[in-house]
Amino acid sequence: MIKWFLSLLSGKPEKKGYSHKNINVGYSASLNDSEVSITSVDDSSEMTELVVVEEELAIDYSSAFYDVIFGCSKDKGTGLNQFERHMLKHVENVLNSRQVPTSDIPKLPATVMEIINDLKNSDTSSAHIVNLIKKDPALAGDILRVANSPYYRCSEEPIGSIEKAVLILGYDEINTILTTLIMQPMLEIKPIYFKLFGQQIWEHSQNTATACRLIAKHYAADQFMAYLLGLVHDVGKIIIFQFLVKAYREIDPDLAPKSSSFKRIMTDNSEKLSVMVHQQWKLPKDVIFAMQEQVDKPNEMSDLGKILKMGNLISEVFLLLKMKMIDKEGCQIIFRDNNFTNQMVKDIFAEFKKR
Repeated sequence: MIKWFLSLLSGKPEKKGYSHKNINVGYSASLNDSEVSITSVDDSSEMTELVVVEEELAIDYSSAFYDVIFGCSKDKGTGLNQFERHMLKHVENVLNSRQVPTSDIPKLPATVMEIINDLKNSDTSSAHIVNLIKKDPALAGDILRVANSPYYRCSEEPIGSIEKAVLILGYDEINTILTTLIMQPMLEIKPIYFKLFGQQIWEHSQNTATACRLIAKHYAADQFMAYLLGLVHDVGKIIIFQFLVKAYREIDPDLAPKSSSFKRIMTDNSEKLSVMVHQQWKLPKDVIFAMQEQVDKPNEMSDLGKILKMGNLISEVFLLLKMKMIDKEGCQIIFRDNNFTNQMVKDIFAEFKKR
């Protein structure tokens, strides 16, 4: 696949080896005060000359996202420092062992798989879900709190019971809320180092899940499974984070991951770690298979694999837009090369902006 990263991400001048192509632009994106709007552009509009960056420079996009979620330096050097070599060796040892230490894995509550199995079963009744929620008063209270939030509330009259929440919001929305509440304690961490990490990774996970659910409609795929996959797809980055904290204590807290090579390696390895954690959590086979496809990158992916790839991509782009690390030309190529329709982008960004 053509690598579409632009020189705008690397901040580097054009070099020998770049190629130029004229590409019809089908999208226009703008960011103003952290808000994103999408407007369609006629196919006959002005042709835009875009720099297509060669394979060795495709690293910049992953580095940019890594910088955002970890709050790291944007140094683009390629040599590994002592901290990075230590980290890389540790991650390689874990991958070779084929088992993530249980102390580094967010603990999955014992009832989670029972609830997930109930939610993904199309024969499960609303009454069963209501009874399931009522068994846990704290969970029931959280459901009502979220149901009455501006994002979900659809009238001035407050939702006062689980039955009413299910009736007004619908079975699918209740499933989404319930899944999010179950997973949130494991994915939203409050770090000592990399203070923005917990907030950024949780926001990205929620946005990816939301995008996956909307894209699943396009594929007529299981929206619940797509949402669950999007929510847990980046657990590998949380494992990387746990390793980073330990390395800070063992090596030198004044050192930090800086090189683009390290960030690329960690990004790739985080996907492998996500697969391992999903297996250790015993998540549904379709979820594990779709996550493995992100590692293997086959020419033909399952629908769920395609949905995750697209959902993760548009969530990352949204975050980079918000941080002003990418502009509309970058978005245009990304959306064009990854089969996003204009309406799909508009719908997904509209949902992101509600949060």
